[in-house]
Amino acid sequence: MANHECMFKHCTRYAVLIAISVACLIVSGCNTRPGESPGPAEPVAVSAKPAAVPAETGNSSDILELPGLKADRNTRQVWVEGRTTGIRALDPVEFFLISANSGHAYEALALSSAKPGDIHKALEFIGMAPGRPYDVRAMRFWPKGERVRMTFFQGTNAGIRAERLIMDKRAGAPLSESGLVFVGSRMEKNSTTGVDEYAADVRAPNSIAANYNEPTTVLDVPRQALQGDMYRNQTANPDHLFPTNTSLRILLEPEYADGTRRVLDLLLAMEPAGGTGGSAMDEVVFSASEGNTSRASRVPVQDVLRLFSQEAEKGRDPFVQLRFSPALPLKTVKALCGIMATIETEKGIRVEPPEPGTLYYKAFLPNDGYKDRSRRPSQPLELYLELADGKTTATLVQIDQLWRDDIVYPDLRIQPHPLKGPGELAGTLKALKSEMPVMLIFAAEDLMLSQLMDFMTPAIVKDFPTVHVFLDAAPKPPAAGTIPAPVDNPAPATNTAPPVVEDKV
Repeated sequence: MANHECMFKHCTRYAVLIAISVACLIVSGCNTRPGESPGPAEPVAVSAKPAAVPAETGNSSDILELPGLKADRNTRQVWVEGRTTGIRALDPVEFFLISANSGHAYEALALSSAKPGDIHKALEFIGMAPGRPYDVRAMRFWPKGERVRMTFFQGTNAGIRAERLIMDKRAGAPLSESGLVFVGSRMEKNSTTGVDEYAADVRAPNSIAANYNEPTTVLDVPRQALQGDMYRNQTANPDHLFPTNTSLRILLEPEYADGTRRVLDLLLAMEPAGGTGGSAMDEVVFSASEGNTSRASRVPVQDVLRLFSQEAEKGRDPFVQLRFSPALPLKTVKALCGIMATIETEKGIRVEPPEPGTLYYKAFLPNDGYKDRSRRPSQPLELYLELADGKTTATLVQIDQLWRDDIVYPDLRIQPHPLKGPGELAGTLKALKSEMPVMLIFAAEDLMLSQLMDFMTPAIVKDFPTVHVFLDAAPKPPAAGTIPAPVDNPAPATNTAPPVVEDKV
């Protein structure tokens, strides 16, 4: 399922797969790095003031003052007091701005005197609505929301955009000034008090603005940026370094002063053209809608791609919900998913999580390496769906690992379980008591999507949120028996183990 996932750790006889059901789709990395954190610099002294503003500032309803910040509804600006960390040239950077109590000053540009939750309140006060944070478990792989410009001021300088303070080693240039996404940190219930708390206030790394997809940050970057990929590749820009532990003012303001929205929510429905089976791309029609407004109705693929391109050129971010007609053949669904994958980019579309009870679109674009059982460190269930005379036959295959003293990898015991119909799958799964939330499906390419989804009921999709669908002209389930371990017992090839999601959706 592409770069949104992490693979199971390659295991040997002496390795133990721990907590398979909560292994994560992507490696977010830990929040600590080798070496001691210098700890946060001493926060700037700011007196706590009530929301009411002194008389000389004018209409108090248009001003919000909280410890360490001041927001003005008329100018649509939030000013935050902070201090520099003194990060050195070419040091790895993971945060533009963090809370003063974070403990991650060694990888941040600045510390805020205002709490993350108060900055969230201030952005709402000036008219911005929070979007939605990155969340692997919910298959939300893009930070969603309107963008904020962040500018750093020190002394009398004219101000410098936050992006210019970070150097991207791969591009050999500072980050592009594309703004930050107001996702808003999630609320979490305190296990002791039962009270809901703002995660960025109470959970490390206490991020206000991160340069990777941090699930608890207030502001995220407007792209897919895995923590492991960004670390060491994004460093402090040697051309723009601040002295250690000196005062800063940070300005936050909307990307579009006139209130224009960047986020564009679209539903894209794909179905066979009238009188066709939808087995070829020119037999599929596309309809796009924005809420109750139709943006394209039963048009060819070129027209809908042109719509996406035009909106992106206007500075919009199309967040697209994909809906495949159940009447489409699986081979056509796979082809459509391939098209969507090629245009799912920072300058293209952002695919939304699947609708409840349906499969994530990249389930139809699996890594072929997952099919090699001998190279898997663990064995998910396999479901075979064959097509004969218009009818579907199904077999669920359980694979057990059998260890011997003289091998590194196990023998595999194959146990097929023929199913009389979709209704038997749930009961068979319950009897097998599989704890791995992954399923590999081997299906006939001429099956309709409806025939596949007859088996993948919403309850089964919930229990098996990670599904990989392999298509074949005539898939055949393996016979019962034992498959010996590879004679050479080599190490498994890279990226050949099916990933699992961090938790059940």
